[in-house]
Amino acid sequence: MFQTTVILGNQALNTKGDSIGSKIFTKTEINSGFRFFLNNGRESLNTGLSENTEERLNYNAYYNLFVNSWKFLGDRQESINLSIGVGPLYSTGETKRTTANTITRFENKIYGLSFFGDLNYSGRFYYDDKNYALVEASGFGRFEKIKINSKGSFIPADGSFIVAFPVEEKYLDNRLRYGVNAKAGVGFGKMNPVNHIMEAEFLLNEYYKGRLFSQNEINRFASVIAGIRNKRRLKESHSAESELKDVMDFLGKELLFQVPDSPEELWKYGEFMPRFSGKRFELGPLFKYYNREPDFIYGGFAKYEIHTYKNFNWNFNFSSELSYNRYKERDWFLWDTDMQFEYFKNLRTKYTFGVKYIPAVVVNDFKDIESIQHALIPYISFYHQLSDKYRMAFDFRYKITDENDFFIKGPGFSLAFYRSRY
Repeated sequence: MFQTTVILGNQALNTKGDSIGSKIFTKTEINSGFRFFLNNGRESLNTGLSENTEERLNYNAYYNLFVNSWKFLGDRQESINLSIGVGPLYSTGETKRTTANTITRFENKIYGLSFFGDLNYSGRFYYDDKNYALVEASGFGRFEKIKINSKGSFIPADGSFIVAFPVEEKYLDNRLRYGVNAKAGVGFGKMNPVNHIMEAEFLLNEYYKGRLFSQNEINRFASVIAGIRNKRRLKESHSAESELKDVMDFLGKELLFQVPDSPEELWKYGEFMPRFSGKRFELGPLFKYYNREPDFIYGGFAKYEIHTYKNFNWNFNFSSELSYNRYKERDWFLWDTDMQFEYFKNLRTKYTFGVKYIPAVVVNDFKDIESIQHALIPYISFYHQLSDKYRMAFDFRYKITDENDFFIKGPGFSLAFYRSRY
C-alpha cells in the first residue's frame, strides 16, 4: 500500500509539481483558546555533590494565545510563531537522587500552575531560484509553581545495608526552565506553498461538478485567489461578499463560466497551515542550550525533505535529518526520519497519518561506540474548521522504545479548541 502511494506521489511531482511554480503566500493570524496536553519527559541535574534524574508524565490544560505569521515570496520564505499560555498541571513520575552516601528513589505527585512562552523563527533567503541561506532560531520558557508529594526509600550508596529506609517529603517549589535552539546553513531546492492551488481545484470541482479543468485554468484561478487572500490585513476586516466579487468576475468574464449560486458558503473555509510541493536539502551547524543537563550542545546537521502534491485530497511528505551532537566529553548521532500522508477531505477538514523512526548512537569520539538506541513513533492528527472563525485540532502519538538515555516510552496527546482572527 505504501509503495503504491509513493509512486503516485512521484508521478504527481512530475506532472503537476513543475506547473505549480512559485506561489506567493502571506498570512498572519491571531488565535486564542484552550489546549489540553498529555506528554512525558525527563530531566537531569548534576551539582557535583548529587545527581538528580526526574521522569514525569504531565497532564496540562492551558489558556493559549498564539500568533502565526508566514511570508513566502519568490526570494524568501519566512515564518514566525509566538505562543504563550497559563493553566493548571498535574504530573506523576519518579525521581532518583544519588549522592556519595545514599541512593534515594521517590514516587512523585505534582500539582500546580504552569506558565509558558515559545518563540520560533525560520527564514530561507534565496539568491537564485534554487540556492538559499538558512537561519532558524527558537526559544522557550516555562515557570511552574507547584506542590510536590513524594514517597520513597533510600539505601546507603556503599551497599552496607540491604534494607531500604522509607522516606516521605511534601514541599512547595518554583521551577524555571528555559532554552534556545539555533541553526544556520545553506540549502538547495524549494518547497512551494500550494494552498491557493488546492483551493482553486476544490472550488472549481464543487462549483462545476462533472466538468474537467486544465492545469492552466486551475493555475489562473489560483492566481486570482492568491491576490485576494494575500491582501488581507489583521487590522482590516474582510467579508466573503466583497472578496467574491473579483472571484465571480474572473469566472464569468475570463473563463466564461456560469456564476455559481451561493459561492460564499465554501469561500469562507480553506484556512489551513501552509501546504507544500517540492524538495530541498540543507546543512549547517546547530546549537542548543537548556538550563538543565545536557545544558550546552553544539554540532551539525544535514536534512532532506520532499513534499508531493498529488491532488486536492492527498499530499505525501517525507523528511530525513542526520545530526551530530556534542556535550562536554560525550557526543552522539541522531537520525530523525518522518513519513506522513495528509488527506484533505474538503476545505474544512484534514487528517494526517505518519510514523517517525529515530535511531541514536553515542560514539565517544569514535573510541567507544555504544549500542544503537531506537524509537518508533506512529502518530495521527485531525484538524477541522468548526466555522469561519473557530477551529479544533487533535494529535496523538505513541513512542515505542526500550528504556534508554535518549527516549521514554509512552503516549503524547493534545486537543485544542480556539478562535482565529486573520
